[in-house]
Amino acid sequence: MNKEMFTEPGRLSHAVIDWSHGRVLGFAVPADESVRHERVELCLDGVALTSAVAQRSMFDFNEAWGGLPIPPREGCAFSLRIPQASLLPSQLEADAVLLGVRDSQGRWLLEQRLRGPHEVLALTEGAPLDLLYSVAFDRVREGVLRGHVHDRHRLGHVPALQTRLNNGTPVPLPFAGAMDDAGNFSFELSLPLEALVDGENRLHVQGPEGQPLASYPIRLGPASDSLAEHRLQVLEAEVEFLKQLLLTRPDDTAPARLDLFKTEVIGLCSEMLSLQRVQLEREFQARLAAHPTSDAANRNVP
Repeated sequence: MNKEMFTEPGRLSHAVIDWSHGRVLGFAVPADESVRHERVELCLDGVALTSAVAQRSMFDFNEAWGGLPIPPREGCAFSLRIPQASLLPSQLEADAVLLGVRDSQGRWLLEQRLRGPHEVLALTEGAPLDLLYSVAFDRVREGVLRGHVHDRHRLGHVPALQTRLNNGTPVPLPFAGAMDDAGNFSFELSLPLEALVDGENRLHVQGPEGQPLASYPIRLGPASDSLAEHRLQVLEAEVEFLKQLLLTRPDDTAPARLDLFKTEVIGLCSEMLSLQRVQLEREFQARLAAHPTSDAANRNVP
């Protein structure tokens, strides 16, 4: 690859990886002035997987354009993602895969090595996000839901996730800052109280293409009897979500998906046992309170 094309003034092409949105961004202008638009290809290990005509406006990408230079003319930008259907099992099992973008003349705009399946999946269209991230909800205080998104592979890039209340319109999930030492991105989400309905509500966290990642139940009406009841409702929602993931994910990620499912089920079982222990302790304390005299007599028996 000719690295000089990235530094010379008046360059006709350029491409970078936009990790936050899981795509390759760039621009390309045909060397032949009689050609209106350039066509670019995305390759893995030299094999072309998809292509696009570089005819979009740089303003379509807003702040994501960031560090990219200004194109020599308008309407020559492009965006590329790895098609999920084109991925091979060997590409998800390899320690490293070479990603490249080239123009119609075979000139490389970008060559970069992806380190493992997590970086490949991060750039894949419709990728199962549960293999990349997990979501933990804390509690709602003063109308604000707090929680964090855990980066399973420590990619360090702010994920482009969305939230959707019930069947409403998705909006970006607002993160509070960069990833912490534990690999978590914290978020604080103000709940649109006017959009909540009486009874059960669902706040969904999803990917930019609607891939489900997590769900949080919100109930309007009579308050829950206890914190344990609320925890049980959250666990039930997580069980339904895991069932949905298991039934809807593509076959090419089955082994990793099954391992993740086993881990989540073990965690849920542990949480449910904890709830059961709390309930048994409450029942035991209630029985002691109902029979204090007999309990005292039993303690005095030699």
